[in-house]
Amino acid sequence: MLATCAEIKSKGVELITIGLVSANMSVLTPCASRPDMAYQVTDPTRIPDLFDLISQQFVGVRLTK
Repeated sequence: MLATCAEIKSKGVELITIGLVSANMSVLTPCASRPDMAYQVTDPTRIPDLFDLISQQFVGVRLTK
């Protein structure tokens, strides 16, 4: 999995990882573009809050081809 993450990141993609409940964060954290882009949610009811938090990081970002 880490090789796949490295390949994606090498193409300039910002990679966010989200671990649910008891996910192995020792794998997900290095897969993210930066350690602060790896999130863990222990309470599934908090997922919408996490998505809101993440979406705020992309306010003003414009996608181009």
